[in-house]
Amino acid sequence: MRDFYSSNELYIKNKSLTILNFIPLTFGLLYIIFTLVLFYIAPFRWQVPSYAPLNFYMGAFFILSSISFWFGVSGRAKGSSQLNVRLLILVGGILAAIMIFPSSYFYTQKWPWQIGEALADQNAAYKDLGIAVSLGSGSRIPVILARMITTPIIYPVIPLGIIYWSRLNFGLRLCVPIVIACSIIFSIMRGTTREIADIAVLLFAGYLILLARRSSHSKAPGIVLAHSLRRLAIISFVLLCLVITSLTIRAQARLGFQSQVCIGASGICADASSPIDDFVPSAAYFGFANASAYLSQGYFGLSAALDKEFDSSMGLGHSPALSNLASQIFGINGFYERSYTYRNFVNGWSDEYQWSTAATWVANDVGFPGSLVFFGFLFFHFGAAWRDIVYGLNDRAVPYFCIIFSTLYYFPANLQFASSIDTYATLIFWFLFWKVTRYK
Repeated sequence: MRDFYSSNELYIKNKSLTILNFIPLTFGLLYIIFTLVLFYIAPFRWQVPSYAPLNFYMGAFFILSSISFWFGVSGRAKGSSQLNVRLLILVGGILAAIMIFPSSYFYTQKWPWQIGEALADQNAAYKDLGIAVSLGSGSRIPVILARMITTPIIYPVIPLGIIYWSRLNFGLRLCVPIVIACSIIFSIMRGTTREIADIAVLLFAGYLILLARRSSHSKAPGIVLAHSLRRLAIISFVLLCLVITSLTIRAQARLGFQSQVCIGASGICADASSPIDDFVPSAAYFGFANASAYLSQGYFGLSAALDKEFDSSMGLGHSPALSNLASQIFGINGFYERSYTYRNFVNGWSDEYQWSTAATWVANDVGFPGSLVFFGFLFFHFGAAWRDIVYGLNDRAVPYFCIIFSTLYYFPANLQFASSIDTYATLIFWFLFWKVTRYK
C-alpha cells in the first residue's frame, strides 16, 4: 500500500545507515547469547560430558548467521506491486474471529466461551490437548486444512497493523486486537505458551519495521535512529520481562507447581549449592531457577545430540507436525525414530516436553554441518527481506521477515515454524509470494 508514503522511490540504498541494516539480527543474536549465558550460570547440574562441541557449534552458528545476513542485506533493495494492506487486515481479522471456534473445539473439545474453565486449570487444559492430539489427526484434517489456508492471511495482521496503525480507520484497527485476543484465547484453551510469545515477537517486529522505515526516509536519519534505538531497547526489555514472567508462570501451572525446580522427568533439578546462589536473593531464587530452566534447557538437548552419531530422518525429522501427518495419514513410520530428538527422548530427555534448540531439529534431517547451511539460507533471505522492507517499502516481505525473526527467538527451544503445518504453510507462501513478485 504505497500511498501510505510520500516517497515514490522504491529502490533506495542508504550506505550511511549501516547500523540500521543489522538491527534485527543484533536483537535476535543478543537474545540467543543471553539464553546461552543463562545455560552456563543456571543453578542446574546439566551432566554435560564436554562443553567443547556446544561452544564450537554455537560459535559457528553466530559467525555463519552474521555473514549470511550481511550478504543478504547488502545490495539494491527491490519493491513490488502494491499490496492491499487494508483488505488483508480486514479479511485476516474476520478469519481469526471465525477460526477460533473450530480450532478451539477440535484441539481441546471445548468452546472459546469455556475459557474460564481452562484458565482455572492450565495443567488439565494441556492434558486435554494431549488427549485430542493422541486420538489422531483424522478428525482434525478439515480444521488443519482450514488453518493452512487462513493462517497466511491472519498472520500478517499484527505486524502490518502496527506498521500502518496511524493510517487505519477504527474498524481496521479493531482487527489487530481481535487477532491478538483470538491467539490468547487459543493459548489458554490449549494450556500452551507459544501464542503469547508469538504476539510479543510480532508486535516488536512490526514496531521495529515502522521505526526503521521512519529512520531511513527521514531528513535527519541519525537523530531518528538514535531515538528509535532507545525506544526499541526499552520496549524489548519490557516485553522480555513480561513474556518471561508469563511463560514461566504458565509453564509451572501447566506442569503443576513444585517446591523444587526440576526439568520434567529428566532428573535434572536446581542445585541450591550452585555458585549463582551467592548472587541471587533468596526471594528471587525460585523465579530465577524457573526462568533459566525454561529459557536455556534447550542447550542441554543440543549438547546431548552433538554427542550422538547422525542418522537422517529423511526430511521428516525437523517437523513434528510433518512426521505426525506422515504417520497418521500416509502410514510412513520409522524415519523419526532415527532423529536426535527421539534418541534424546529414549535417553530421558523428552522431545515433547523439553527443548533441544532449533539446531537439533534441523540436524535430525541434515546433520549439524547441514543445519549451519540451512540457517545460512534462512538468514541470507532474512537480510534480503529486511533490505526490501526498509528501503524498498516491500510489504510482501514482512511475513517472511517476522517468521524468521521469531525463529531467532525460538532458537533456544525448537524450530517453531515447523512445529505446526499452518505456520509452515505461511512461511512457504509468503516467501514465494515475496520472491516471485519482486521487481527485477
